[in-house]
Amino acid sequence: MKALLPLAISQYEYLGFPPDYAEVFYEEFSGGQAYCLIEHAPVETGVGNLWIGEAGGNYYSCVLLFHPGDEGTFRAIAGEFDFVHFINKAVDIGRDLDTLTKTMAFLFLAAYIVIFILVRFFYPWRDSFKIGAVPLFLLLSTIAFLTAVKIPVAFFSAAALVLVFGLGLDFVIYMTGRKTHKKSQATVLAVFLSYFTSMLSFGALALSSFVPVHIFGLTVSVGLTAAFISTMLLTGKVD
Repeated sequence: MKALLPLAISQYEYLGFPPDYAEVFYEEFSGGQAYCLIEHAPVETGVGNLWIGEAGGNYYSCVLLFHPGDEGTFRAIAGEFDFVHFINKAVDIGRDLDTLTKTMAFLFLAAYIVIFILVRFFYPWRDSFKIGAVPLFLLLSTIAFLTAVKIPVAFFSAAALVLVFGLGLDFVIYMTGRKTHKKSQATVLAVFLSYFTSMLSFGALALSSFVPVHIFGLTVSVGLTAAFISTMLLTGKVD
Protein backbone atom coordinates (compact mmCIF):
# COMPACT_ATOMS: atom_id res chain seq x y z
CA MET A 1 0.00 0.00 0.00
CA LYS A 2 2.78 2.43 0.91
CA ALA A 3 4.75 1.61 -2.22
CA LEU A 4 2.00 1.47 -4.83
CA LEU A 5 -0.68 3.87 -3.67
CA PRO A 6 1.40 7.01 -4.35
CA LEU A 7 1.81 5.81 -7.94
CA ALA A 8 -1.93 5.63 -8.54
CA ILE A 9 -2.13 9.08 -10.17
CA SER A 10 0.59 8.37 -12.72
CA GLN A 11 -0.80 4.90 -13.42
CA TYR A 12 -4.25 6.28 -14.12
CA GLU A 13 -2.68 8.91 -16.35
CA TYR A 14 -0.81 6.29 -18.38
CA LEU A 15 -4.05 4.35 -18.83
CA GLY A 16 -5.87 7.43 -20.07
CA PHE A 17 -8.21 8.00 -17.13
CA PRO A 18 -9.06 11.50 -15.86
CA PRO A 19 -7.10 12.66 -12.76
CA ASP A 20 -10.20 12.63 -10.55
CA TYR A 21 -10.39 8.83 -10.95
CA ALA A 22 -7.07 8.51 -9.15
CA GLU A 23 -8.20 10.84 -6.39
CA VAL A 24 -11.38 8.83 -5.76
CA PHE A 25 -9.40 5.57 -5.76
CA TYR A 26 -6.85 7.00 -3.34
CA GLU A 27 -9.53 8.20 -0.91
CA GLU A 28 -11.48 4.91 -0.97
CA PHE A 29 -8.41 2.72 -0.62
CA SER A 30 -6.79 4.71 2.17
CA GLY A 31 -10.11 4.91 3.99
CA GLY A 32 -10.69 1.16 3.79
CA GLN A 33 -10.44 0.68 7.53
CA ALA A 34 -13.91 2.20 7.86
CA TYR A 35 -15.31 -0.92 6.20
CA CYS A 36 -13.49 -3.53 8.27
CA LEU A 37 -13.15 -2.03 11.75
CA ILE A 38 -15.79 -1.18 14.31
CA GLU A 39 -16.26 2.40 15.37
CA HIS A 40 -13.60 3.67 17.82
CA ALA A 41 -11.51 0.52 17.33
CA PRO A 42 -7.85 0.86 18.39
CA VAL A 43 -5.56 1.97 15.59
CA GLU A 44 -3.28 -1.06 16.01
CA THR A 45 -6.25 -3.38 15.38
CA GLY A 46 -6.04 -2.83 11.63
CA VAL A 47 -2.28 -3.15 11.54
CA GLY A 48 -1.26 -6.12 13.66
CA ASN A 49 -4.36 -8.32 13.42
CA LEU A 50 -6.99 -9.49 10.99
CA TRP A 51 -10.24 -8.09 12.30
CA ILE A 52 -13.19 -10.50 12.19
CA GLY A 53 -15.93 -8.53 13.90
CA GLU A 54 -18.77 -9.13 16.31
CA ALA A 55 -20.22 -12.58 16.98
CA GLY A 56 -22.44 -13.51 19.91
CA GLY A 57 -21.79 -10.28 21.75
CA ASN A 58 -18.00 -10.63 21.50
CA TYR A 59 -15.52 -9.09 19.08
CA TYR A 60 -12.89 -11.24 17.43
CA SER A 61 -9.67 -10.76 15.53
CA CYS A 62 -7.05 -13.29 14.50
CA VAL A 63 -3.30 -13.56 14.15
CA LEU A 64 -2.12 -15.67 11.22
CA LEU A 65 0.83 -17.93 11.99
CA PHE A 66 2.87 -19.23 9.08
CA HIS A 67 4.68 -22.55 9.57
CA PRO A 68 4.73 -22.61 13.39
CA GLY A 69 7.53 -24.78 14.66
CA ASP A 70 5.71 -26.28 17.63
CA GLU A 71 1.92 -26.14 17.64
CA GLY A 72 1.84 -27.53 21.15
CA THR A 73 3.40 -24.34 22.47
CA PHE A 74 0.73 -22.16 20.87
CA ARG A 75 -2.07 -24.45 22.04
CA ALA A 76 -0.69 -24.27 25.58
CA ILE A 77 -0.60 -20.46 25.43
CA ALA A 78 -4.17 -20.34 24.15
CA GLY A 79 -5.28 -22.70 26.89
CA GLU A 80 -4.17 -20.23 29.54
CA PHE A 81 -6.76 -17.65 28.43
CA ASP A 82 -10.51 -18.01 28.02
CA PHE A 83 -10.56 -15.47 25.21
CA VAL A 84 -7.75 -16.99 23.11
CA HIS A 85 -8.26 -19.96 20.76
CA PHE A 86 -5.67 -21.73 18.65
CA ILE A 87 -7.16 -23.20 15.47
CA ASN A 88 -5.51 -25.36 12.83
CA LYS A 89 -8.35 -26.49 10.57
CA ALA A 90 -6.26 -29.04 8.67
CA VAL A 91 -5.13 -30.78 11.86
CA ASP A 92 -8.57 -30.51 13.49
CA ILE A 93 -10.37 -31.96 10.46
CA GLY A 94 -7.80 -34.74 10.18
CA ARG A 95 -8.24 -35.63 13.85
CA ASP A 96 -12.04 -35.71 13.49
CA LEU A 97 -11.79 -37.93 10.39
CA ASP A 98 -9.46 -40.31 12.23
CA THR A 99 -11.98 -40.57 15.07
CA LEU A 100 -14.77 -41.22 12.58
CA THR A 101 -12.65 -43.86 10.84
CA LYS A 102 -12.12 -45.72 14.12
CA THR A 103 -15.86 -45.60 14.79
CA MET A 104 -16.56 -46.97 11.32
CA ALA A 105 -14.07 -49.80 11.87
CA PHE A 106 -15.76 -50.76 15.14
CA LEU A 107 -19.22 -50.71 13.56
CA PHE A 108 -17.84 -52.65 10.60
CA LEU A 109 -16.65 -55.42 12.91
CA ALA A 110 -19.95 -55.43 14.81
CA ALA A 111 -21.93 -55.66 11.56
CA TYR A 112 -19.75 -58.53 10.35
CA ILE A 113 -20.38 -60.53 13.53
CA VAL A 114 -24.14 -59.87 13.50
CA ILE A 115 -24.46 -60.79 9.82
CA PHE A 116 -22.48 -64.00 10.30
CA ILE A 117 -24.78 -65.03 13.16
CA LEU A 118 -27.88 -64.27 11.10
CA VAL A 119 -26.54 -66.16 8.09
CA ARG A 120 -25.96 -69.21 10.25
CA PHE A 121 -29.73 -69.47 10.88
CA PHE A 122 -30.47 -69.81 7.15
CA TYR A 123 -27.46 -71.67 5.76
CA PRO A 124 -25.51 -74.78 6.82
CA TRP A 125 -22.09 -74.41 8.37
CA ARG A 126 -20.23 -74.90 5.10
CA ASP A 127 -22.15 -72.19 3.23
CA SER A 128 -22.03 -69.89 6.25
CA PHE A 129 -18.24 -70.00 6.30
CA LYS A 130 -18.15 -69.28 2.57
CA ILE A 131 -20.34 -66.23 3.04
CA GLY A 132 -18.25 -65.06 5.97
CA ALA A 133 -14.96 -65.65 4.13
CA VAL A 134 -15.67 -63.29 1.22
CA PRO A 135 -15.89 -60.03 3.25
CA LEU A 136 -12.82 -61.07 5.23
CA PHE A 137 -10.86 -61.85 2.06
CA LEU A 138 -11.78 -58.60 0.32
CA LEU A 139 -10.90 -56.62 3.45
CA LEU A 140 -7.45 -58.20 3.82
CA SER A 141 -6.75 -58.00 0.08
CA THR A 142 -7.68 -54.33 -0.13
CA ILE A 143 -5.65 -53.37 2.95
CA ALA A 144 -2.67 -55.31 1.57
CA PHE A 145 -2.94 -53.49 -1.76
CA LEU A 146 -3.25 -50.06 -0.17
CA THR A 147 -0.24 -50.83 2.02
CA ALA A 148 1.76 -51.93 -1.03
CA VAL A 149 1.07 -48.65 -2.86
CA LYS A 150 1.70 -46.67 0.35
CA ILE A 151 -1.83 -45.33 0.78
CA PRO A 152 -2.89 -45.14 4.46
CA VAL A 153 -6.18 -46.69 5.46
CA ALA A 154 -8.09 -43.55 6.42
CA PHE A 155 -11.62 -42.18 6.19
CA PHE A 156 -12.14 -42.35 2.43
CA SER A 157 -10.75 -45.87 2.06
CA ALA A 158 -12.77 -47.01 5.08
CA ALA A 159 -15.95 -45.54 3.57
CA ALA A 160 -15.21 -47.39 0.33
CA LEU A 161 -14.71 -50.66 2.23
CA VAL A 162 -18.16 -50.28 3.81
CA LEU A 163 -19.66 -50.01 0.31
CA VAL A 164 -17.69 -52.99 -0.98
CA PHE A 165 -18.66 -55.01 2.09
CA GLY A 166 -22.33 -54.79 1.14
CA LEU A 167 -21.75 -55.56 -2.54
CA GLY A 168 -19.48 -58.48 -1.71
CA LEU A 169 -22.15 -60.01 0.50
CA ASP A 170 -24.63 -59.71 -2.36
CA PHE A 171 -22.27 -61.59 -4.65
CA VAL A 172 -21.65 -64.54 -2.34
CA ILE A 173 -25.25 -64.84 -1.08
CA TYR A 174 -26.69 -64.94 -4.59
CA MET A 175 -24.06 -67.40 -5.74
CA THR A 176 -24.57 -69.60 -2.68
CA GLY A 177 -28.32 -69.68 -3.21
CA ARG A 178 -28.16 -70.47 -6.91
CA LYS A 179 -27.87 -74.20 -6.22
CA THR A 180 -31.58 -74.20 -5.31
CA HIS A 181 -32.61 -72.64 -8.64
CA LYS A 182 -32.75 -74.19 -12.07
CA LYS A 183 -31.30 -71.17 -13.86
CA SER A 184 -27.97 -71.08 -12.09
CA GLN A 185 -26.17 -69.66 -15.14
CA ALA A 186 -28.49 -66.66 -15.08
CA THR A 187 -27.40 -66.01 -11.50
CA VAL A 188 -23.75 -66.11 -12.53
CA LEU A 189 -24.47 -63.65 -15.33
CA ALA A 190 -26.38 -61.34 -12.98
CA VAL A 191 -23.53 -61.32 -10.44
CA PHE A 192 -20.98 -60.63 -13.18
CA LEU A 193 -23.04 -57.75 -14.59
CA SER A 194 -23.42 -56.31 -11.11
CA TYR A 195 -19.66 -56.47 -10.62
CA PHE A 196 -18.89 -55.09 -14.06
CA THR A 197 -21.28 -52.13 -13.89
CA SER A 198 -20.16 -51.26 -10.37
CA MET A 199 -16.55 -51.32 -11.54
CA LEU A 200 -17.35 -49.00 -14.44
CA SER A 201 -19.15 -46.48 -12.25
CA PHE A 202 -17.13 -46.47 -9.04
CA GLY A 203 -13.85 -47.55 -10.63
CA ALA A 204 -13.86 -44.48 -12.85
CA LEU A 205 -13.37 -42.39 -9.71
CA ALA A 206 -9.86 -43.84 -9.44
CA LEU A 207 -8.92 -41.74 -12.50
CA SER A 208 -9.65 -38.51 -10.63
CA SER A 209 -6.75 -36.18 -9.83
CA PHE A 210 -8.48 -35.23 -6.54
CA VAL A 211 -6.74 -37.48 -4.02
CA PRO A 212 -9.71 -38.36 -1.74
CA VAL A 213 -11.88 -39.30 -4.74
CA HIS A 214 -8.97 -41.23 -6.27
CA ILE A 215 -8.47 -43.22 -3.06
CA PHE A 216 -12.20 -43.95 -2.80
CA GLY A 217 -12.42 -45.19 -6.39
CA LEU A 218 -9.23 -47.23 -6.13
CA THR A 219 -10.37 -48.91 -2.92
CA VAL A 220 -13.76 -49.78 -4.40
CA SER A 221 -12.11 -51.22 -7.53
CA VAL A 222 -9.70 -53.44 -5.63
CA GLY A 223 -12.32 -54.50 -3.08
CA LEU A 224 -14.94 -55.38 -5.70
CA THR A 225 -12.43 -57.40 -7.70
CA ALA A 226 -11.34 -59.30 -4.60
CA ALA A 227 -14.97 -59.95 -3.65
CA PHE A 228 -15.88 -61.20 -7.13
CA ILE A 229 -12.85 -63.46 -7.48
CA SER A 230 -13.24 -64.97 -4.02
CA THR A 231 -16.96 -65.52 -4.61
CA MET A 232 -16.31 -67.37 -7.88
CA LEU A 233 -13.58 -69.50 -6.28
CA LEU A 234 -15.71 -70.49 -3.29
CA THR A 235 -19.06 -70.97 -5.04
CA GLY A 236 -18.14 -71.52 -8.66
CA LYS A 237 -19.42 -75.09 -8.72
CA VAL A 238 -22.89 -76.27 -7.86
CA ASP A 239 -22.87 -79.26 -5.54
